[in-house]
Amino acid sequence: MTPDTDALVGRGLVRKSKGDVEGALEDCGKAIEHDSTTALAFENRTNLYIVQGKHVEAIDDYSKVLALTPKNADAYSWRGVAHQRRGDRDQAVRDYEKALKVAPATWTSREKAEEALKLLQD
Repeated sequence: MTPDTDALVGRGLVRKSKGDVEGALEDCGKAIEHDSTTALAFENRTNLYIVQGKHVEAIDDYSKVLALTPKNADAYSWRGVAHQRRGDRDQAVRDYEKALKVAPATWTSREKAEEALKLLQD
């Protein structure tokens, strides 16, 4: 990340913590314009999209995160959440399975992903 990108991502996080979702989205967008290889800016924006119920946009950004960081279990898991909320059960299952496959044994979200996958497979 460049210093400008880092500052924008940081300010976006502060805005998000203060409830300024639109301002946080703006900062994430600017950070991505500065450096489209910054997975953290995409990740922060996807979290905001999920909160807003913009699941298509979240899925698109999670896909970009995964192109940059292909072993990112959190991104697979959250993209699975977005697919699940859109009603795309099959894609949600694939993403949860991939998250569990690439995640380290110590991954803190493993139990949640396993539970979500079990519910979808039942």
